Amino acid sequence: MPRGRPFGRNIYEVVGEVAFVDVSTKRHPNLITAIDAADVPLVLHGGGRWYGAESDDGRISICRGCHPNSQLLAHLLCPVPNDMMVDHIDGNPLNNRRHNLRKATGSQNAANRRAVGKYGYKGVDKPPRGSYRVDITVNGKRRRFGAFATAQQAAAAYDEAALAAWGEYACTNASMGLL
Repeated sequence: MPRGRPFGRNIYEVVGEVAFVDVSTKRHPNLITAIDAADVPLVLHGGGRWYGAESDDGRISICRGCHPNSQLLAHLLCPVPNDMMVDHIDGNPLNNRRHNLRKATGSQNAANRRAVGKYGYKGVDKPPRGSYRVDITVNGKRRRFGAFATAQQAAAAYDEAALAAWGEYACTNASMGLL
């Protein structure tokens, strides 16, 4: 990123309606987050430096402050009650533009993850001596959706079950270009 103006200890650059903010750390160099240019004063004025932090499962969050009192950038831009989360619609935690953030339950947020299993599809599993199967967990309850001869059939069944359970929050195999 070309060096822009320092403000609140982060360096940023505004390009049109988007501000690109350097949130790099030694562990994660060259980490850039995008925010709406109109949010620069809110996000970058005071309060400490924003940085990329990695969770135990490898996901990146943009935060400032020390854990457990750190503030998440997505929560600053899209305030949510304690029982809800902020979901990045495109699945990219570095895209913190307001149109990409929405309130979600934990189940809805998990449904939007772009995790692909070892059989090449989201939501598809195969026991050592069985057919392909589909399991989804909705609000803490696991549901099984049959046995299938092929991984592709199971993936299509997952997509149908996910859309029925989570609607617009579902990240399907088809939406990831896998079917």
